[in-house]
Amino acid sequence: MDWATLITEAPFDWALIPLDGNKRPIDPETGQPLVKWQSSPGYDIDGLSQLNGCVKAVGLKLGPDSGGVVAVDFDGPPAVGKFKEIFGRPPTDLPPTIGCTSGKPSRGQRFFLVDQDWWPAMLNGRKWKDNGSVCLELRWAGHQSVIAGAHPETGSYRWLPHSSPAEREMATAPDWLLEPLIRNESNLEPYIPTGEDSTRAVAMLKFVDPLQRSSYDDWLTIGMALHHTDRGLLSTWVDWARPMPNFDEAECLAKWASFGSEYRGKPATIRSLHHHAKAGGYKEARRKIKDRLSLQAETATPKGKGEEAKKELPPIDQWDLMLKGLVDPNHPSFEKNTIRRQIRAATAARELGVSASPQNVRATLLQHQRNLIAGTEEKGTRGGEKAKFKSKEFLINNLIALRCLTGIAAFNKVGKTKLATELVASLIHQQPFMGNPEWMPASSPPGGWKFILWWVDQPGADSSSYLKARGLMDDDGTLHPQIVKLYTEEDDLAWDDAGMDRLIQDTAETPGVVLITDSFFHSIQRIHGSDQEPEAGGALIDVQTLLSQTETTHVCLFHSPKETGPVGINAIRGHSSAGGAVSGTISLHFLEKRDPQSSKWVADKENPHRRMVFEGRGPYSDLLIRGDWEKGTFNVLGNFQQKLSELTDDDRKASALEELTEGQRQTLEWVGTAIGMWNANDGVTVSQVAGAMVHPRKPTHSEVENTRKQLNALVKKELLSPIKGALSTRYNYRSVDG
Repeated sequence: MDWATLITEAPFDWALIPLDGNKRPIDPETGQPLVKWQSSPGYDIDGLSQLNGCVKAVGLKLGPDSGGVVAVDFDGPPAVGKFKEIFGRPPTDLPPTIGCTSGKPSRGQRFFLVDQDWWPAMLNGRKWKDNGSVCLELRWAGHQSVIAGAHPETGSYRWLPHSSPAEREMATAPDWLLEPLIRNESNLEPYIPTGEDSTRAVAMLKFVDPLQRSSYDDWLTIGMALHHTDRGLLSTWVDWARPMPNFDEAECLAKWASFGSEYRGKPATIRSLHHHAKAGGYKEARRKIKDRLSLQAETATPKGKGEEAKKELPPIDQWDLMLKGLVDPNHPSFEKNTIRRQIRAATAARELGVSASPQNVRATLLQHQRNLIAGTEEKGTRGGEKAKFKSKEFLINNLIALRCLTGIAAFNKVGKTKLATELVASLIHQQPFMGNPEWMPASSPPGGWKFILWWVDQPGADSSSYLKARGLMDDDGTLHPQIVKLYTEEDDLAWDDAGMDRLIQDTAETPGVVLITDSFFHSIQRIHGSDQEPEAGGALIDVQTLLSQTETTHVCLFHSPKETGPVGINAIRGHSSAGGAVSGTISLHFLEKRDPQSSKWVADKENPHRRMVFEGRGPYSDLLIRGDWEKGTFNVLGNFQQKLSELTDDDRKASALEELTEGQRQTLEWVGTAIGMWNANDGVTVSQVAGAMVHPRKPTHSEVENTRKQLNALVKKELLSPIKGALSTRYNYRSVDG
């Protein structure tokens, strides 16, 4: 089968590259090798099919240009063993996906989609060798993979069995597969930052030869490290780079400006600069920790306990004492920067002769953080004593706990930010959350509930549209006075030093405030690169440690790993320590529909209904809800399985729903709200439905009669069932059996 036939099955958004018979990109007009093919946008299927006879094979351009495709290339028998060595699991753990092969034994590539949130933090590729030869490779931007056409040894490429685009969809890359591609500085030698880092950075730069570091990557890394250390070091970077043969001052200025706005990955820091300077001969005296330890000992050692209290602590206890100070916001040695905290802890272990692996350091710091949140008061109740238990307190009854961390988890565009806006509106306007009478907001304290909206993952334009839709911002942009601070993407904030300082200040100024973070991933990405890192979970625990001192209620929005699938706490993407920090999780999910072309179940993104699951402190709930996306409101319809079956039990009913007028559609939703308000599982009257629609006032006669017409129309469409009584007719959703 020739390449023209094979590529007709390829996804429409793939960027394709014309190749010669030796797997090299070519200019299709001349057949000559194309050196700068990476800058070419590539061809779609139709465009490539019209090229001349010079094209012998077709390559897939990897990375963002093809919608975010990463390739896993198995090259020979050692590849399987190397895969197990790198990932700690066999290749069979990879989800079924599209793949191709040249036909050579033990060779083949598999392609996966990468969530866009990962893109800025990813390296272009990684290779692993066995006996000097590459046997396994992860390939991303700047690479291409041959998918069809001529092969110099076997004759031609082909799709792997049952793995062509016509037979299956491309799977999403598991997070664990991408971890080797995430940019980080973890392989560099430890470096202890100080308050004099700007001066030290200038000194280090004298040991980094610009003529030996003139590649784009080195130039970028040095600039990023200087920018991260001190934004006033632009002229230092320009002067350092000036001797480079490819020096361009305008490009330096433009790139420096982009470090604070366009760049969204994990930045290089002074640690990278220290690494390069050390290679050039830079030396620095080791810092001692005795002064810090003596300070901590003074604040932690009991006084007046005789000679025993004065004895020097064993090294392991000295180290443990130091770590307690590093995580305690009230201690003089508190270190709010999580990366510097781990470096300081690891350095202290070495100087004290304590054997501690990086995992030991992380685990010990996390345990001390949890102890701070849990408190140090005496635990348990003795026999004969009166037990003192605090009653459960809720911000939203039976759903969102007061002074705790609640997560809202959803895939992109499911509606988690709009749901957070609905929460703010419910508390400010003192209305049932999502129209559900069982989810009443807690009574307002004096002056009303106050909010900090840390919406750094949302552009200001989107944030304002959500807030205006719910009456929380005027048309002229004036913010509701109970929202004490709104931060958006334009503020360029994260949970780094500057961001943490701002959170500490804002929450201290407004004790008892409700903090809504959108999102966890965006807040930790520039510091830790990935929400899969244990340190990312530690950053969340850091935030909770600080918030617990001002009785702040925290609602944090998390990304989900998949469009459909995991629910509740399992819908939180990230390291398990992050999921373990929440007291409860609300997860939102697209409904599913069968794709008429592939016959597979896929996310129904056009459907206004969502599945909502709550798991945690409060009753477990699995509900069907409906969102009015323009108004920014939600309504709870009822039990997910029951209401979904009632609304979509067959094609006839689905067709009837599509043909509803807007008035009929709204009335159908208000039936569910009225059933909840009056706890009337056997159905509701016309007056009760009309009353729910205009609550808290009473409906007028014309409003009741209009509601009656809408209800009768829904009965004719067989979406509602009338139950005639002696005095009135009640209406309920039509059961599956009719």
